[in-house]
Amino acid sequence: MQEPKYAGTHPDRIPFKDFDSDTLPWLDRPALEISRYVDSLVPRPVQPGLLKSQLLQWMVQGYVVLPGAIQPALIDAYMADMAEMLANHRTFKLRVDCDIHPVRPIAEIEPQYIEDLKADRNSIHLRLNDFHNYSIAAKKMSLHPRVVEMIGHIFRDRPVVLQSLSFFTGSEQDMHADFAFVPACVPSQLIGCWIALEDIHVDSGPLKYIPGSQHCPKFDWGDGIFRTDKSTRTARQFHDYLYDVARSWGLTEQIFTPKKGDALIWHGALTHGGAPVRNRALTRKAYVSHYSKSSTHFHDFRAPGVRAERIEMNGGFLHKSPIDPQNEDRLRHGAHI
Repeated sequence: MQEPKYAGTHPDRIPFKDFDSDTLPWLDRPALEISRYVDSLVPRPVQPGLLKSQLLQWMVQGYVVLPGAIQPALIDAYMADMAEMLANHRTFKLRVDCDIHPVRPIAEIEPQYIEDLKADRNSIHLRLNDFHNYSIAAKKMSLHPRVVEMIGHIFRDRPVVLQSLSFFTGSEQDMHADFAFVPACVPSQLIGCWIALEDIHVDSGPLKYIPGSQHCPKFDWGDGIFRTDKSTRTARQFHDYLYDVARSWGLTEQIFTPKKGDALIWHGALTHGGAPVRNRALTRKAYVSHYSKSSTHFHDFRAPGVRAERIEMNGGFLHKSPIDPQNEDRLRHGAHI
C-alpha cells in the first residue's frame, strides 16, 4: 500500500494554511451522499434513520454523542487496572503530562501526586498517556464495537488508535483543536472520542466544545496550521483566535455533562477545551482516544518513521507500544468482558 504523502511528525510537515482538499474526509466535502451511503450498507443498519441523522449532525456540527456506549463493567475493569498500576507505578514506563513539569515517566512523579490520584484529590492537572498499551480494558474501550462502528462510518475505513489520555480531574485546558497537536499522517483524517468514566458534574470542569467550529478558518502558528518547535505563536493565542472566529461565525459554546459510559466522538478540527473547575472536591474521570484511518496512518508517534506493529480488535487497530512491548496487556481486569 502506498504511504500517504503527508507522513511524518509535525516538524517535518509542509506549512499548510488549510487542509488539502484532496484528502478531506467524505463528510467534509461539499457533495454529500449520506442517504445513498446508508441505504447501500450490507447488512442494513438496524436503525438507518438514526445513522443518517448522526452522520448529518457530524457534517454540520462536528460531533456525535453515543449515550451509554460503554458498559459499566468495562469501565470498572479499567478503574481496577488503573488502581493496580498506581499501586505499582514505578514498574511502568507510562508517561505523565501535568502542569508543573514537562512530560516524564510516571516512575519520576513526586509520591504525593500519586497518593492524590489514589485518593481522588484534585491537586494538579495531570493526565496519563497511552494507558491502553498496558490495560486490556482500556483497549476494549478505545475499540469498543459501538465506537469502531461509528468512526468506521465517518471515515468509511477501519480506524487505528493513535494515542489515549486518561484524566482524573477537569483539565481546564485552553480551547484548541486536536489536529494542531496530534500528528495524523493525513492531517484532516483525525477523530477524538471522550468517554465518561463517571457521571460528570457541571462544577467538575466538564468538557466544553463549539459545534460547527470544524469548518472555521485555521489558525496560523506562524509556520502553518500545526504546532511545531518553530512556531512563533502560543497556545493562548490559539485559544483566543478560536473564540474570536467562532463568535464571528455566530457559533456558541456547549458543555458536556454525560452519564457514566456516554461517549462523545468529535472531529479533529472541532474547537474544545476544559471548563473551569468550580468545586475542587469533584473528580472528572474520563478516557480519551484519538484515531486516524488505518489505510493512511502506519506510524506510532513514539517511534516516528518506523512502521508500527498493529493489534486488531473489534474491526479496528491499535499500535503495540514501541517503548515497553514486554508489558503490553499487563493489566488484565477486562480480559473476560
